[in-house]
Amino acid sequence: MINFVLKLSFFRNQAHKLGILLLCTIISIMIAILVTVPQTTGYELSIYDAYPIYFWVLLMCSITCGIIILVQQAFSEKRSRLWAVGFFVIIFTNLIILLLPVIRGYVVLGRGDVLTHIGYIKEILYTAHFSSNFYPAIHILTATLSSMTGLTPELLAELVPVTFTVFYMISVYIFARAFSSHRGQVLLIAAFGCLLLFRHENIMLAPSVQCFYMLPFVLFLFLKAQTSTKRQCHFLTLIVSLSAIPFLHPGEGTIFLILTFLSFSLAIWFHRWNNHLKQIDLFSSLKHLPIFYTCLVLFTIWFIWFSYTSTFSEAIAYVWNQLLYPTNETTAMEYFTILDNGNLSIFKTIRIFLNMVGQVAIYCLVGSVVIIYLLKKFIFDRIKISFQQFNFAVLFIIFSVLLFIAFFST
Repeated sequence: MINFVLKLSFFRNQAHKLGILLLCTIISIMIAILVTVPQTTGYELSIYDAYPIYFWVLLMCSITCGIIILVQQAFSEKRSRLWAVGFFVIIFTNLIILLLPVIRGYVVLGRGDVLTHIGYIKEILYTAHFSSNFYPAIHILTATLSSMTGLTPELLAELVPVTFTVFYMISVYIFARAFSSHRGQVLLIAAFGCLLLFRHENIMLAPSVQCFYMLPFVLFLFLKAQTSTKRQCHFLTLIVSLSAIPFLHPGEGTIFLILTFLSFSLAIWFHRWNNHLKQIDLFSSLKHLPIFYTCLVLFTIWFIWFSYTSTFSEAIAYVWNQLLYPTNETTAMEYFTILDNGNLSIFKTIRIFLNMVGQVAIYCLVGSVVIIYLLKKFIFDRIKISFQQFNFAVLFIIFSVLLFIAFFST
């Protein structure tokens, strides 16, 4: 029996070594392809045609192997550092994907708003100030980096979004470690938090997107400010981060964060009222008062800054006009009209839907199944669930309702 266990352990270690060797081989081949394929010399219609098909297959295999390692380690009873290999492989492969426009030698990636943001950056570089810019933080940061490194604003407009995307993935992991003491939960969150879900927004210079990528880190600081032994240090870092959020984007980015804190407050209120929640996790130590102070700081800075800009009056006028004179066409009707004019078959419509928001639809479907399961346990079976599960269930439900209202209302 002992010999069998030893042999099984030996074969398992050998399998891990072979897996790591295979991953190193895949990554080496991808790097070799990137080095040997010359940069583009003109306008490129599709970046997919620039590399052989097996390059994209290797990319998918690399990410899949990284996720498999993290999932396997999440359910493994034996602790090891192998999960770090999977996490690194996913991050590195994502970096290759995100940096492909830079590797190909693209002068500018994107149009419209991206060119406007590059113009804001150059305005700061040439005049040392900004005008009519109500989200200057990302432009000031990029202009400072350009002055310090000598890199062009066009190149930094491709590198800064990549940096924020990687920062978001790492923040998801450290936030998961902060609120969950279960190693398996942390690794599963890291595995599914490292996927590139946001399409071109992952590589697009857009203040609202970069503001959203700050969310996991802000929530990490918010939690550590109440549960860590170094609360003052985390609280000061939280205040600095909250102060920067409205200047990153005073619109949906800041409002999204405020709604998140309000959702936490609602979950805590329900937790005080109901006794069918476990009391053993860190989230149960959160209080109403710190959340109130956090929302107050964020709202005060947001209101002072946003009300100073001309966009504030325009936004108030738009909301007021929509309340008094609502338009007849909703967002859903607009999409249905476009599909109807296209005369597409059901198969093509489903294919377009999956290509555009397929990954988000899958996540929402999985999330809905999990929420229904938790609510069944909580309401009908009267089984106690952890407060963190209930808290994020409330968050998911609130934002799903808001999304539904926004999609089907005028």
